[in-house]
Amino acid sequence: MGIATETHGNLTCEVEADEVENQYTGTLKYNSFEVGRVSGSDLAAVRAQFQMIASLVDEGAQIRHGIIVCGYHNDELRGDVLLVDGEALGTWYMDDEEWCYFTVDGETEPKCTAPSAWMMHDAIAEWHTAASQ
Repeated sequence: MGIATETHGNLTCEVEADEVENQYTGTLKYNSFEVGRVSGSDLAAVRAQFQMIASLVDEGAQIRHGIIVCGYHNDELRGDVLLVDGEALGTWYMDDEEWCYFTVDGETEPKCTAPSAWMMHDAIAEWHTAASQ
């Protein structure tokens, strides 16, 4: 059952309650496209996650595939890579030739490389999906 919709600019979170599981789930959308899901034991927990994500987007982060790439839309062109629940996956950066590199936390060599930040974001999502199975 839908119980609330949070909005911050082009980012929204449509919150539903599962009373049987005692769980709240928020579907994150950016410009109407689903970009991830967050969950918590109550509405306040889901709202807090949404506000954290909205703050990161305001600071230049990009969110797709349930993954937040910080520093994407600003002059830094580097930053942390997080899941929407806040779990850190690693870091990324773009070199002078606009190639992008993602390195998993605790490793020294890049796990994913791509000729653009958009393609790197896709590569991180593919890597994370495979690593989670």
